[in-house]
Amino acid sequence: MKTVQEKITIMQAFVDGKQVECCQATIEKNWTRVFTPSWNWEVYDYRIKENMEQKALELYAETLGIPKHIFLPLETTKHGWRAVIDAVKRGDIT
Repeated sequence: MKTVQEKITIMQAFVDGKQVECCQATIEKNWTRVFTPSWNWEVYDYRIKENMEQKALELYAETLGIPKHIFLPLETTKHGWRAVIDAVKRGDIT
């Protein structure tokens, strides 16, 4: 069961335009994107859809040995993860 703060975070993300997924709370987690959530927390569980591109790039960066403190969300870097990975490959970031 999610806390009130977790629910608020998910609903605010939806208001901000992020994708939200839901699944029935009582059975196995088969997440589906929801376009008009009912916010029925008794029956459904909700989450913010994961950014799969960022997740894949983080795993790739890990294989290159990029330190954890370099992992920043895509939105916070001027040129995104690819620029960070390129900088590590060039040796600009150690």
